[in-house]
Amino acid sequence: MPPSINFDKFANRDAAGIKVTGVGTNEASDPLFEGAQLVTRHVALQQGTHFAQGPATLDSQWETKPPLTDDAFEAGEALGIATETHVVGGDAIPGAVASFVTVTWSQRVTIT
Repeated sequence: MPPSINFDKFANRDAAGIKVTGVGTNEASDPLFEGAQLVTRHVALQQGTHFAQGPATLDSQWETKPPLTDDAFEAGEALGIATETHVVGGDAIPGAVASFVTVTWSQRVTIT
């Protein structure tokens, strides 16, 4: 199986924008991910016709940094959409050509 990644249930809004957070692990049971290194994480939030996106930290307890900005978001349900890119091979495996694996997921979150 690929790494396990989840959004937290709530996305918190303040003057800086909406901070989306979650928990993930790079530990995967799929041999495809053996020796993989997480190199990017990108998060989007959609609520009706409103959409914002931005980078997230690569930590296991990740957050959007900077917070997502869109003044039209309201408190309530939204859809979180995210992607992660992992590099496999290359420097991690001598003689191997680097390849990339992308994991995409979505989950309902509540803007507070």
